[in-house]
Amino acid sequence: MAKLVVCLLVLLSGLAALSWEIIWQLKSSLSLGVSALGTAITLATTMAGMALGSVSAARFLSAGGNPQPLKFYAGLEVLVGLSGLALTPAFGLVEQLDVQVYRSLPAASPVFLASAIALVLGLPSAALGATIPVYGLIAGRFRTSLSVLYGLNTLGAALGCLGLAFLAIPQLGVQASIYTISAINFGVALGALALDSAAGQKLSRVAKVDCPSAPRWELGIAFLTGFATFCLEVAWFRALRAAFQTTTTTFAILLTAVLISLTVGAQLARRRFPLGKLLTGAGMAILLVTPLIERFDSLEQPGKYWLLLLKWLACSVGVLGPPMALLGAALPTLFDLRPGLANWSRLYTVNTMGAVLGSLAAGWVLLPALGFVATAWLVGVVIGLVGLALDSRWRSAEAVGLATALTVAWATRSGIGLTRVVSCQLHDYRILSYLEGPDSSVAVVEGADAAGSAAEGVRPDESRMLVIDGFVATSNSKSAHYMAWMGRVPMLLNANPKRALVICFGTGQTVNAVRQEGPEWIDVVDINPRVFQCAPFFAAANQNVLSDPRVHPTVMDGRSWLRRTQAHYDVITLEPMPPRQAGVNSLYSREFYQLAATRLNPGGIVAQWLPFHLQTPIYSMSMAAAFRSVFQDSIIWQDPNGDAILVGRLGGQGLPPLGSEWPGLNRAAKGRDMTEEQIRACGWFQQDAMAYYAQAPGREITDDNQMLAYGGTFWYSGHEFEYNMVWVHWAHNQAIVARSIQVAHLLGARSWEELLTNLQREMASGWPVPPSWPGLRKAREEARPDPRFRELIQMLDQLVFQDKS
Repeated sequence: MAKLVVCLLVLLSGLAALSWEIIWQLKSSLSLGVSALGTAITLATTMAGMALGSVSAARFLSAGGNPQPLKFYAGLEVLVGLSGLALTPAFGLVEQLDVQVYRSLPAASPVFLASAIALVLGLPSAALGATIPVYGLIAGRFRTSLSVLYGLNTLGAALGCLGLAFLAIPQLGVQASIYTISAINFGVALGALALDSAAGQKLSRVAKVDCPSAPRWELGIAFLTGFATFCLEVAWFRALRAAFQTTTTTFAILLTAVLISLTVGAQLARRRFPLGKLLTGAGMAILLVTPLIERFDSLEQPGKYWLLLLKWLACSVGVLGPPMALLGAALPTLFDLRPGLANWSRLYTVNTMGAVLGSLAAGWVLLPALGFVATAWLVGVVIGLVGLALDSRWRSAEAVGLATALTVAWATRSGIGLTRVVSCQLHDYRILSYLEGPDSSVAVVEGADAAGSAAEGVRPDESRMLVIDGFVATSNSKSAHYMAWMGRVPMLLNANPKRALVICFGTGQTVNAVRQEGPEWIDVVDINPRVFQCAPFFAAANQNVLSDPRVHPTVMDGRSWLRRTQAHYDVITLEPMPPRQAGVNSLYSREFYQLAATRLNPGGIVAQWLPFHLQTPIYSMSMAAAFRSVFQDSIIWQDPNGDAILVGRLGGQGLPPLGSEWPGLNRAAKGRDMTEEQIRACGWFQQDAMAYYAQAPGREITDDNQMLAYGGTFWYSGHEFEYNMVWVHWAHNQAIVARSIQVAHLLGARSWEELLTNLQREMASGWPVPPSWPGLRKAREEARPDPRFRELIQMLDQLVFQDKS
């Protein structure tokens, strides 16, 4: 029974530990911005802290004559839980200090970033790392092995990853999830203390005797397997994220697949396979699965969201499982071969440092230089050769197997980066540019559309697309017409826009449109430096906008820029990546809009992309609710091609309702391809309609609920635009009927007022379209004979779905 309780405690501890690591990354990105550098610093700080904690714990426990591992373990869990409760105020303070440091000395910002994360996460990271030697002592006390506890801890981490992504954050929010995880830590601590009091056995000798130190070559194996595992995670995840969509859900599934594989590896360790054979097998498996990973974008995608997730998880485990399990078996095998606190801490420390260097080398060196395919080959070959060097038996046969695996990988390569990009959206195209970076891959392709067929009758410079991690982020085709108007609409609604901010550069069409409206200064902020490198490929659309001295590009997270800059703007416009993608929730939350409001001049305008075609109505209405919670004076402007833009400004400034006047139309400007009448007509969704729309089913998106990142459903059927428009029309019609009731009341037409009130009830009761509303037909019949009610008839004729009978 005691052994079972130990296993349960270790499982729960792993669940909490992985959950904390995800929360840490989320909190640091919200406070300090989403960036490859920030992610690398957070990872390096966390892993280094864990390594330091392992070494320190081993020394502390070795120094005592009678170590009490369960009490020490309980103390570690309490420390982690308390650190979690302090996360929110700690990162709030770091955010404030970051602003001051950046404004005083921008060059020192990365140093401050690393120092701040080390201060906030160093102690809990060290506590997590300290559990490894403690597990060794506990294993000795309860007659099990460290490899078993290590495997259970890893399985708990997999459960924590899934639980946090699909249950805790979607249902509770971030802060409540923090409380829940802390409670798990405290519960594990109480369980450990109770078990210590109940068990009372002496420590096993194996934990106390001085064991021979692990030789250097074993430490080298621990380092190499840590390096290879994290290097492959970065390389393979790049392709799989592009194939599965770059969402938080996707990352959770892929991370879970790796953790499950490592759990299996820990179980393999109990069989004591020779390390040489494990590594040789891992090298061959890495080479053989890489061609499969290259082609994951060709998998059929089930229509049901949960079936899709299960298929992704099954495929990921099936393909990533063999190489990751073989690599993952090495460390627990070494744990069992070399017992003792000093050995466990050394092995874990060098493995952890290898993991840090592997992830950094992959993201910052190998992927940009070689691409993910060649990076995986290199890792596979090195691992296989090391395995051959360690294994004296069957070396020739294994060498032939490794050479065969490399030949198969080479012969079956798919040409990623040369002849194709990972994307299920494109066919029949050629690659003009392909750039790999620490956080994403960026390609410029020509000659295809997102529907998957070659573009016909279109000039080459009109069929170019910017593809980021497999997603067609933007293009210069006719479908991208709204991108220019993302810049023009807010500029035209402002009487004198001198300074503008564009967040997310894309192909540069929005920035160019802002420039053509005549501002004196334009700041352009994008998190991805490679989009600026690709700008010349879209020169026909952006007219070399980056060469204009008024345009000032900056590589930074847009939210960080708003927090750090002291500039104020007349116009802020942004079109991020799709809201469902990882990290984008921070640019659609109420807190983001509150921050943007602090950077506006009086009368300043904010414009934000509202992608009806990429999400279900509940998310669109939630975006509008968050936007309108800050910018009460707001409308939706809908491009003729259907793309929508949220446009707003702060209320209470004594200005006429937004959209009633377009002062910018009085200014001369180049490049406008719509008439004044067309521009005004596209702003048909006015303030009163926005009020109904923002109050419809849904909730405001916040940093805490992370609704877009962890909403639980982003698989769409292909009819999302139509579904969204039903709700948009419903809000529009509600507003018209409400105004009609007011007019009828002023006219003293009680019968009319009653008819319209009945119509409003019909709309609220769920009638699908106005022709099905008996009140609408009856109202028209009653009103047509009386010329006094002509205005009411005209208002009713504005209903989007008209009763044509």
